[in-house]
Amino acid sequence: MEKRLIREKLLDEIHFSSLTDPKFKQNRISVNLVVPLRRESVTTNALIPLLLRRGYAQCPDFTSLNQRLSALYGAVLDADVGKAGDFQLLSLSIRSLDDRYALEGESVIRGCAELLCGLLLDPKIEGGRFDREDVAIECRTLREIIQSEINDKRTYALRRAEEVMYGTEACGLSKYGYVEDIDAITPDSAGEAYRRLLHTARIEILFVGPGDPSVAKNIFAGAFAKIYRDPDPTIRMADIRPATALKEKTDCLEVTQAKLVLGFRPKSKDALPTRDASRLMAAIYGGTPISRLFMHVREEKSLCYYCAARYDSGKGVMMVDSGVEMDKVEEAKAAILEQFAIMQRGAFTEDELRHSILALQNNYRTVPDSAAALELCYLAQILEGCDRTLEEAAEAIGRLTREDVVQAANAFTLDTVYLLKGGA
Repeated sequence: MEKRLIREKLLDEIHFSSLTDPKFKQNRISVNLVVPLRRESVTTNALIPLLLRRGYAQCPDFTSLNQRLSALYGAVLDADVGKAGDFQLLSLSIRSLDDRYALEGESVIRGCAELLCGLLLDPKIEGGRFDREDVAIECRTLREIIQSEINDKRTYALRRAEEVMYGTEACGLSKYGYVEDIDAITPDSAGEAYRRLLHTARIEILFVGPGDPSVAKNIFAGAFAKIYRDPDPTIRMADIRPATALKEKTDCLEVTQAKLVLGFRPKSKDALPTRDASRLMAAIYGGTPISRLFMHVREEKSLCYYCAARYDSGKGVMMVDSGVEMDKVEEAKAAILEQFAIMQRGAFTEDELRHSILALQNNYRTVPDSAAALELCYLAQILEGCDRTLEEAAEAIGRLTREDVVQAANAFTLDTVYLLKGGA
C-alpha cells in the first residue's frame, strides 16, 4: 500500500514533509523557499541559490565543500529556481546514500541535513555582504541562463505568450529575472535579499527516501528555531483570473519555423472546472500521442511540426503551443480551434477518453519510481493545498466521465494568441 506524505509544522510557515520508501538506496532532502514573484526582487532572488551553493562557514570554498560532499559518500548538491503560479521557488537539495550503507555506521542523513543548514543559515557573508568575486561569478552565470532561453525558441515563445497573457500579473514574470537588472546587483544588495528571504519566505522542507526522516527534521527544527522569522502573509494560493478581451501579439526573430501559442482561460470564476477534469480535457485535446491535436492537426493535416496542450493547475490556464510553417499559421490556428470546439461538443471517441485516462493514471503510478519525481509531485500538491496519495489521484482520474470533460472544455475560452515568426 502506498504511504501517505507526512507533513509536520516546525515553526511559523516552515513545514517538514517526508515520504519513506525502502526501495530507494538514496535519500533526497530539499529546502524550498517560496516567495511572491515581484518585478523588483525576482532577479536578485534568483541569484541567491547560486550564491548559497558556493559554500558556508565550515566549507568556505568549492574545494572544502566538495571534500565534504565526498565524505558523505559522494553526495550531490543542487541549486534550482522554479515558478509555481504567482510564486518563485528557490531550492537547495542534496542526495546521498542511506545510513544503512555507511561503512562505519555514521549518519549520512545527519551530515546532509547539517550541510544544507550550513549553506542556508550560515553562508559566506561578512559584514552583511556576500563575497564580491562570488557575486561577480554567479551574476555571469545568471546572465548566461537568462540569455540562453532565447536559443530554445519553443520555450521562448511559451514564456513570451505567458507575458502577454498575464500582463501585470505576477505569474507573467520570468523565474530567473531580467538581464537589465543584473548590473545593479552588489554584494550588499545580495546580502539584503538573502536576509529578506530567510525572514519572510514560506519554507517547505521535503525528505524522500528509505531513511529515518526524524534525524533531518530535528536538525532543521533546531537550526531554524534560532532564526528571526516574519513570514510574508501574501504567500497563499495563486489567484485564478477569468479571461478578458482577446490579446494578440506577434514578435519577429530570425527563425525558420513559426511558433504559434494559444492561451485559454476560464470564462468566469463562478464555474471553474476541477483540476482533474481540466487535466483530462487537456490530455484528450493535446496531451498524448493519440490526442486530437496530434492526430488531426499534425498527422492528418500536416499543419504542425508539433502541437500540444498543457494545463497549468497553478493558474488554471491551458496553453497550446505549435511549430508551424510561416504560410500555414492561420490554417493551423483554425484547425486547433476546430478541435477545441469538438472537445466542447463532446465529439471525441470513447477510446480517446479511455486511453487518456489510462495515460494520466500511468503518469501518476510511475512517479514513485523516482525520488526526484516524488519530491516535485508532492511539492506541487503542497503548493496547491492538495492532500492525497498518487494512487488516490489516479483513482480520481478514473472516476471522471465524458460529461466532466465537456464541462471543463466549456469553462475555457481563448484569451491570448501569440506568434513568433521570422523577419524584421
